[in-house]
Amino acid sequence: VHPNQIAVIERAFRVSRDEHEMALKIKDPAMPAVFRASGAMCEKAVHERWAANITARAGVYGIVDEDA
Repeated sequence: VHPNQIAVIERAFRVSRDEHEMALKIKDPAMPAVFRASGAMCEKAVHERWAANITARAGVYGIVDEDA
């Protein structure tokens, strides 16, 4: 990878605000085991690994600023 490409690659790994909010809901112990959010059915047992990956990516690469 050329050094000039690093910023482009890191931007591609940012997560959307919607993904991040959904991941936080899935990880929230106060949420029920199965719930509906944004028109989708979420099951914590099925989606917990996805939620962990999304929150980790957000911590490293950030969240997309859709307003910018």
